Amino acid sequence: MNPQAPSLENLQERILQLESQNRRFKRLGIAGLAAIALVALMGQAPARKVVEASEFDVKDAAGNVRLRLGVDSKNDTAELWLQTSKGDEGTSISQNGIVMKRDGVGRTILGESSITLTNSKGQPNVRITADDDAERDLFIEGNTGFLQYLPGHALEISDNNGYETFVGSADVPGAAKAGESTTAASVILTDPDRKILWKAP
Repeated sequence: MNPQAPSLENLQERILQLESQNRRFKRLGIAGLAAIALVALMGQAPARKVVEASEFDVKDAAGNVRLRLGVDSKNDTAELWLQTSKGDEGTSISQNGIVMKRDGVGRTILGESSITLTNSKGQPNVRITADDDAERDLFIEGNTGFLQYLPGHALEISDNNGYETFVGSADVPGAAKAGESTTAASVILTDPDRKILWKAP
């Protein structure tokens, strides 16, 4: 018997096992490097995707369009429309402002520098403006008259019959001197013909 034969066989077996393990480690190493390189490339590449469409619609569970994003062909402006379940336009947002509607009528209108509140017929009842050349900063209109604030001057209250009240600095109706005005602490009451009924001071 050869006592060294089993040892040589064992040694050959160990060498084969080590070579097999070495090949597996090489494959794993190459796969790992490839994965790292792929992640690095994905991180460097810009994740930019462009979706083009003429309109986007968002529907509820019943299939009704509740939100619509598109371009209004009438004035060529991008708009966002919020709609009721009946398909009625509730609110629209564009570069021109925000219009909130009820029953198809714009009830609240937010413009570039103004706020308008209307009645159910769409007639303006309240206007607040902040334009540099605005004739009035505040205008409230009702069924029986209106109230307005003239920038830097007076608060004017008028009814549908033509009677007016001026509080503050205002041009005096029927004044003998052109441009004669009152102080900020004055009150003037006039009739429909702009004649002074009462004045203080």
